[in-house]
Amino acid sequence: MSRSPDEEKRRRILQVSFEAFGELGYKRTTIKHIADRAGIAPGSIYTYFHDKDALFLCAISEIWDRFSQAAQEAAENQQIPYLRRAHALFDVAEDLIRRSHTLLNGIFSVPERRDLLRRNLEKACRHLVPFF
Repeated sequence: MSRSPDEEKRRRILQVSFEAFGELGYKRTTIKHIADRAGIAPGSIYTYFHDKDALFLCAISEIWDRFSQAAQEAAENQQIPYLRRAHALFDVAEDLIRRSHTLLNGIFSVPERRDLLRRNLEKACRHLVPFF
């Protein structure tokens, strides 16, 4: 009987992959490297992600989801002055860029992934429109 996937383990794999792809880039990051950092067997990653590319794409989605969430919260929280909300939003964006610039470079290293960047930028802009 197979075990059901553990959501906490999946989150840990994603966090470690986000860090690894961010530090090493796509090409230099291996499934074994991610598994070692997560403290799990390499085969366990395949319970949650089909392959390294699927894991990379999910890590990219995590970045955009974090930014989109911050933009949505900044737009909705009208009790806080606009300038404070803007600074908080820029802080989130700066932190994500600083921690993931190598990861984002992985998008540019493969031409097929540029559409992923375009789609996510459009999504982020839709969340930013109500803010401005």
